[in-house]
Formats: sequence, C-alpha cells, structure tokens
Amino acid sequence: MTGAKRAVIFLCGTAGGLASVFVVGMGGFAALDSARIIMFSILLALLGLATFRRVTFKQPPARAKQVSKWISVWPMLVELEVALAAVSVIYATLWMFPDSAQMVYPTLYVGAAFAGSFSRWGVVGLSLATAGSMEYALVHAGRQSPNDLAVHVTSLIVFSILHWVFMRGLIRAQQNQNRRRVMQEANVTREEIRDFRLLASSLSSGSKETRTRKQQEDMLLKGGADAVRSNAKGILELTRSALSAETAALVWLYPKQEVVLRAVSTVSETPLVTLPMPARMLHAVLRAPQAQNWASINADLIPYYQGKSGKTSVAVCPIVESGRVRGLVCVDRKVAFREWEISTLESAAKQIEKNLESEKLFLAVERAKYEYEKFFHASASLCQALTPEQVMTTALESAAQIAPFDVALVTAYHNDRRKHSVMCLQDDSGGDVINTKGLVGLEFGNNKGLVSMVVKNRHFLPAAGEVRDNLTHILTPKFKLKRASSLLVLPLLVGDKVIGTLVLISKEKGVYGRDVREMLSVIANQVAISLENGVLFKKMEQMATTDGLTNLTNHRTFQQKFEALLDSSGRHGRKLSVLLCDIDHFKSVNDTYGHPVGDEVLRRVSKVLKLATRKIDVPARYGGEEFAVVLDATDEDGATKLADRIRQDVESMVIPSEKGSFKVTMSIGVATFPADGHDRGVLIENADQSLYYAKENGRNQVVHHQTLQKKHGVA
Repeated sequence: MTGAKRAVIFLCGTAGGLASVFVVGMGGFAALDSARIIMFSILLALLGLATFRRVTFKQPPARAKQVSKWISVWPMLVELEVALAAVSVIYATLWMFPDSAQMVYPTLYVGAAFAGSFSRWGVVGLSLATAGSMEYALVHAGRQSPNDLAVHVTSLIVFSILHWVFMRGLIRAQQNQNRRRVMQEANVTREEIRDFRLLASSLSSGSKETRTRKQQEDMLLKGGADAVRSNAKGILELTRSALSAETAALVWLYPKQEVVLRAVSTVSETPLVTLPMPARMLHAVLRAPQAQNWASINADLIPYYQGKSGKTSVAVCPIVESGRVRGLVCVDRKVAFREWEISTLESAAKQIEKNLESEKLFLAVERAKYEYEKFFHASASLCQALTPEQVMTTALESAAQIAPFDVALVTAYHNDRRKHSVMCLQDDSGGDVINTKGLVGLEFGNNKGLVSMVVKNRHFLPAAGEVRDNLTHILTPKFKLKRASSLLVLPLLVGDKVIGTLVLISKEKGVYGRDVREMLSVIANQVAISLENGVLFKKMEQMATTDGLTNLTNHRTFQQKFEALLDSSGRHGRKLSVLLCDIDHFKSVNDTYGHPVGDEVLRRVSKVLKLATRKIDVPARYGGEEFAVVLDATDEDGATKLADRIRQDVESMVIPSEKGSFKVTMSIGVATFPADGHDRGVLIENADQSLYYAKENGRNQVVHHQTLQKKHGVA
C-alpha cells in the first residue's frame, strides 16, 4: 500500500473524529434518550478503534519518511484521531450527564497531562483547542459559567505543560545517566587496552581510533584485552595455589606513579581496591626493575587491599617492556617467601609478558592483513575500470576502503589551457562540509588554492592532513570549508606529469595520518595511470566504432546496434524504421570541386543527421556517400516525416568552394518493422529498393517501401 493511500485511510479516521467533535459541540448530546445512547456507543467504538490503531501502529523508518512526504504525517494523524475521539467521548458525557463533571474533569486533566508528555506538540495544541471550543459550547448553551470556562482551559494547559516538563525531564535525566554509564564502561575497557599497550601496536601513529575499520578494530582490541586478562587470571590462580598465597594480583602502572588492579586471584575476605591507587611500597620495584621480597610488613602498605591490618609477607616481580616497568605481579601471605618461590613468581611474570607480546603480534598481523586486503581490493577494482568515468567512480570507492571521508572529488588539469576542472564528486555530508552546488563541471585557472598548489608542486597538501586556520581555499574562494577537521589533496601523477588531483575531506580529526597518506598516494598514482588508460581506451573505442571523417557510427557498429534494437522492438511489440540516404550526384561533386570539398559535404550531411535524430536513434555512415539511420519506436508516418525534414535540411545547405558556392540534394528510402520485414537484411533490402526507386525517378525525394508496393500493386 502506497504512502498516499495509507495517509488517506488515517485521514478518514481523523475526519471521523472531527465530525464527532462537531456533533458534540453543536449540542447533539444535550438530552438523554435512546438515539443518543446509540450515538454515544458509536463514539465509544470509534475511541476503541482509534486506540487500537494507535497501539498497533508501527513507526515508519526514517528512510521511508524521506522518500514520501505522506508517510511522515502518519504518526500525527493516528495520534490526532485518538485525541479527537477521546475529547468527543468526554464532552458527550458532560452533555448527557451534567452531574458527572466532578468525575469527568479529573479524567480530562489526566488525559491532557498524558498527551503533553507523549504526543507531538501539534497534536497537543489541536486537542487543547478542541477542548476549549467544547467548553465554549457548554457556556454558550448555559451549561457552564464563563468562570468555569477560564478555570477548565487554564487547568488543561497547566497540566499539559507541567507534566511535559517533569516527565520529559525525568526521561532526559535517565537517558543521560544511561549514557554516562555506557561511556564509563567503554572508558574502562579502553583504559585496559591502553594499559596492556595493545592499542599502540594495532594502530600506527597519526591514525589512532579514526580508521575506517574502527568498529572492527575496537572489537579486536577488546577481544585482545579479554584474552590477556583471562590468561593472566589463569596464571595468577596457578601461582597463588603453588605458593599457598592469600592473594596473587596483577597491577598496572598508571601516570603519576599510580597502579590499577587488572587481574586477581584471592581467598582473602578483605575488600580490594579497583580504582587507581598510590603505588606505596611498590615504588622500590618501579625504580629498580627486579623481584623484591619483603617479610613481615604492615598489611596496610599493600595498595590493592582496602583496610587490611596486621603483618604479612609480600613478593613482587615486575613486567618489563623496552626497559620500562609496565606492570607488577604481587603475591602475599603470612609466611615469608623462599628463593625458589621467588623464581616461580618470576616465571609467572615472564609468562604474562609472553602472552602480552603474542597478543600484540597477533593484533599487528591482523591490522596489516586488513590493510593489505583493502589495498589489494582497491587496486584490483582500479585495474578493472576501463572508461574515465568508471575510473573516477572506482577511485572514490577505493579511497573509502583506505580512509573515511565526508566529501571526495577528482579534479583534472588541462595543461594546454592551464585550467582545472571538477570531474567527479561524492558528498556524504549533505552540504555540511562544503557547498557542492555547481561544483561538478566547475572550471578555474591557477590560483592560490590547494588544488593549484598540489598540481604545481606535485606533492600532497596540507602537510599533516589537517585543516589549518590559515587555509585559504581548496578550489576557488567561493567554495570554502565549513565543518572540516581533516583534509588531503593528492596529485594524480603519470611520470612527471600531473593530470589532476584527488581531494578527500572529513569532519573527523586525525583521519589522514602518515601511513594512510602513503597508501592513498599509491592509490592516487594508480588512479592517474588508470585515467590515462581510460582516456586511451575511450579513444580506441571511438576509433573502432565511429567513422573517422563524419564521426558517425561506422558500418560494422551500425549493423550490431540495428540488430539489438530490432530484437528489443520484437520483444516489446514496438515499431522500428530504417532510412537509407544517398547524396545525389556526389561523384560529380568530387569531380567538379575536388575530394576535400566532397569530404566537407559528407561532414555537413552527417551534422544534419545528428541534429535531426534523437539519442536513442542510430545515425551512421553506411559507405561512400550513403548514410543510414535506425529510428527506434517510430512508425511509417513518423519515419517519412523525419526523412523529408532531413532531405529539406540537406537541400537548404550552401557549400562554399573555390569555384563558387553550390547545393546538394539527397534521396532517401524508408522501411518499417514489422510491416516491411522482420529480419534486418530484409528491412535493409526493402529500404534500398525504395532508395533506388527515388533515385531512378527524379532524386531529391523520400520513398517509403509501402508506398512503393502500392505503386506496383502489391497488397
């Protein structure tokens, strides 16, 4: 069901509600009798139906609302139908049972409060206006005093606004609380990843957390942190059991000489501290990265215990990376640790170090694998693109595989004219980043913009891939950046020649770091080569399919396109016509004025054919001074009229020459599918017979094959 039809259905429900309001307001329920009881029952049924439609109504997706303006009004119509039905029932009750006001008005106020909290403001406003008109009708009928009108209307408005303020305030507060909780959990996970130094290994400098694979990267990092934590906890369990310790803990070094508990195995009933805490007694290990064994010290010095008292023994072994202490493995118990037990603790710390290194190596390999896969797919896609249009479209898709962007464009540089032009544009920002109106096809000369500077220097700009405050413009001063943080303009180089630029713009910061720029530079070079090849391919394709003198379709391509159009016409039941055209006495033109003038005649005739035909038609040079035209979806009458117009246009041409100006004429034969044949060869033969008849019987005329048959008495 289309959006318009659904909107009409919902509109009928709203119209029914308005009709009910009108009947009630006009005093249709002023008295209590059997007829009004039936009408009241109908109102209750309408309210029940409207409520059911509202409860079962499913919000249309945002994309559907953008496609059809009718779909966007569905929710409002459904809510309005319920509101009007409810107002009708309430005020019908007041008309029929005047003594019920003390019970009805609280219900009305509750409904106003509910509507103010959960309905659209347009619906709330219309509902309040309807209730106000109902109150006025009661006053006008003498059922209420003007003071009652003011009190009731004011109460309705106050209940709507106050409940909206409190309810939406509570909802907003709950949403903010949930958002903060989610952000807090995300930050804790992120801190663990950084603590284990997995983030730095999987994201290179300049591109942290901003890669196109951010979501996959985060999942990978979280999995790495979980794996390290799980392995560490298993090692701590074994270590605590082997050393008969009370607690075995992995703490990680934080800035400002603080430590955080990251994994633990304990049988102690003393609460543990999970927030960053002072290193306390662990400073000695941080200063000298070697195992320490302390016997009989105060338990309150151990940082991960919360309020533990008494004496205890502690052994600590550092986890070292590149000569720096990153974390500590700690065990404690009542009895002092012996030397062989310290060796066991060192082995446990070494095992945790190996797990960390293995996980970092795994993440680095995964990252490299992902990047090389994207790079390979981008290169493969560019290799498959043939035409310049395909290359430019594929270039933007390939760039998106490497780095995100909100706006991307490809410019070409025309060295012979010293001009730049915008060839291709992709805007995913909706115009928030740069004004893209009139950008495609824009031509501009060399200036102080980034595109001109990149072409001149043959080097990408800006240096850090970030938008600077002193940035003048990219293309021309008219097109200035609005909300952009990252920017990269890459030259398209073929050898030492710059043929254009690839421009990427993003709202996010730090998107185009060094490693991203290096990959995009390689992609840009491949884009440049592919564009050059695409231009050559297009030229070769044009040479293979067009006549060099007239630039019309050549004979071979004409036959192929004719066959394809004929098949399509047969499948869809359309008519199709073919014209065969021949310049009259063309040999005498060459003999009298020379072959260069004859070539000019052919070029001018081809121009007439191009101007007279549509894009779906196929004008072609058939051979020598003969031309052919296939007219798609054209019957006998239409083909004959067009052929005669072509004949007249050719006749009106004046061709200059050294021997004076002269004119030429043209004879045209026409045949139409399916009346004159179903086969391509038959149609051409019949059109050729018509052309031969035109030339033998006076020239400078159009003859259709069916006309020729009638003259010869063929039915």
